[in-house]
Amino acid sequence: MKKAFTTIIMLLSFAKINAQDSLKVQQNLQHFYYEDLLQNFHKTPFLFYINKVNNYTHTTLSYQNKQNNKAKQQQAIEETNINLQTEGIYKKNTTLFTGNIGYTRNYLDGLGWNTTNLHPYKNPVESSPIYNLAYKRGNWDNQFYRLNGNLVLPLIKDKLFTTININYKTLQFFRKKINPIPKLNYLDVFVKASLYYKISPQKYIGAFGGYGSVNNKSEISYLGGGYENIPNNTEIYSRISYGYGLIETAIFLTNTENDIKYSGGFNYISNRKNKLLHAEIRYDNTTTKFNAVDTSEEILLAKYTVNKVSSKVNWYNFNNGHSFSLNGNYTSGSNFKISTNGKNYDASLIDIQATYQILKQTDNLINHNFGIYTSYYQLEKKDYQAVNSFNFANASLGAFYGKDFKIKNNKIYLKAKTDILFNLKKEKLFSNTNNRFITDVALPDFYLNTANKLNTSLQIGYQRKVKSATYLTLGTTLQQQYFFNLNENITYNKGFNYGAMFFFNITY
Repeated sequence: MKKAFTTIIMLLSFAKINAQDSLKVQQNLQHFYYEDLLQNFHKTPFLFYINKVNNYTHTTLSYQNKQNNKAKQQQAIEETNINLQTEGIYKKNTTLFTGNIGYTRNYLDGLGWNTTNLHPYKNPVESSPIYNLAYKRGNWDNQFYRLNGNLVLPLIKDKLFTTININYKTLQFFRKKINPIPKLNYLDVFVKASLYYKISPQKYIGAFGGYGSVNNKSEISYLGGGYENIPNNTEIYSRISYGYGLIETAIFLTNTENDIKYSGGFNYISNRKNKLLHAEIRYDNTTTKFNAVDTSEEILLAKYTVNKVSSKVNWYNFNNGHSFSLNGNYTSGSNFKISTNGKNYDASLIDIQATYQILKQTDNLINHNFGIYTSYYQLEKKDYQAVNSFNFANASLGAFYGKDFKIKNNKIYLKAKTDILFNLKKEKLFSNTNNRFITDVALPDFYLNTANKLNTSLQIGYQRKVKSATYLTLGTTLQQQYFFNLNENITYNKGFNYGAMFFFNITY
C-alpha cells in the first residue's frame, strides 16, 4: 500500500506545462466554474483526454470545524476534519494518467444511536438501515485513506479508446472512552472499465461496467469486561436496528457487513467548435449482507438491496464561459429480515440538481464568475413491522459569485454562495412501538429535514505566484445554516449551525 501511494505521488509530481493552447487551470482551481469542470472531468477522465487541459498537480492541506447546534441524534454535535489531498493529471504521448490520493483525520463529538454504520460516502437510502446502536452519545476518532487512479489509452489509433479506474478506500472508526466502545474497519474497493468509440471527428459514444465490494468488520467491547451490557443500563445497552424503528437486542457484539456492487452505463460526448456536451446514464445495484459472528461462524441476519438509476448532462461553451449541468438520480432500497423471512423496510430518494453559470476571464484573472442553481429532493422511508413512515419533498434556489483582485503578480479572490431551502410537502406516521426511537430519532429527523433553511458561505483567499506556473494559496471559508419554523416541541441547542475551514495549497 505504501509503494502504491508513493508511485501515485511521483507520477503526479512529474506534471509539466507543455501545451501552449491548453486549458490552464493552475491559477483558478478555487473558482466555482473550474471546480465543477474538474470534478466532472475526474469522474470521466476521457474528457481530459480529448480536451487540451494542462498537466497539473494540486496539493491541499486543510482544517475544518463544524458546529451543529441543530443536530439529529445520529449526527455529531461537533465535527473536525484535518485533510491532506493531492490530485492531478499527467499525459505522455497517447497515454493519460489521472489520480488523487488523500488522508483525513476525522473527529466526531456527541454522536449517538449508531455504533456500526458510519460509512460517509453514501446517501440516506444507500446507507443500510441495519446497524448496532446505543442511546448514549459518544466521541469518535477516525481516519480515512483514499486512493483513486485512472488510465486512458487508445486501443485502435484515433478510433477506439479505453479507461481503467481503480478506487480504493480504507475507513477506520474508533469510539473513545465511553461505553460501548466499537471499532469499525471498512475496506472499499471499486474497479471500472470503459470503452469509447469515435463515431465522427468530434463525437464519441461510450459504455462502461464496474464491480466493487465494501467489507466492514465491527467489534463492540465494554470497559469493565462487558458486564455493563445489560438491559438495566439503558443508555449503553447494545441493540440492533433492522429498519426505521424496528429495534431488537444485539445478541452478538461482533458483526460483518459485506456489500457487493455492480455498475453499468453509457456515455455520449460531442466536442466541437470549442463546445463540449457530455451525457451519461448509469445503473448501480448493491446488495448488503449483515452477519453476526459467533466464534468463527457467520450468521446472516438481514439482506439490504439498493437500486440506483442516475443521469447527467454537462455542457460547456469555452468560447464565452457559459456552462450548464443537470444531474438526477432515483435510489430505492429494500430490507429482507431473515428471522421473519420477509421484507420489513423500504426507502426511496429522488434527487435532481441544475446549475447555470457564466465565467468572464482576462488571461488568468477572473473578472466574475456568476451562477444560479436549483434542486429538488424527495425522501421516503417505511418500516412495515414497526409501523413507522415519513415522506417529504424539499426544493432549493441559490446563487453564487466569484471574483479576483490583482495585486502585481499575485491576487486576492472572493467567493460567496447562498441558497434557501423550502419544504414542499411532508407526511409522517409514527407508532408507539418504540417511544425512545420516536422522541430521540424520528421526530427530530423529520422536523430538521422539513424545516426551511438559509445556507450561506464565504471564501477569501490570497494566491501568490512563486514561479512561472506554480501558485501558493492561503484562504479560509466560513459557512452558516439558519433554520426557520422548527417545531417547538423538540429541544435543540441554541444558535445556528456554522463551520470554518482554513486551507493551504500548492498548484503547479
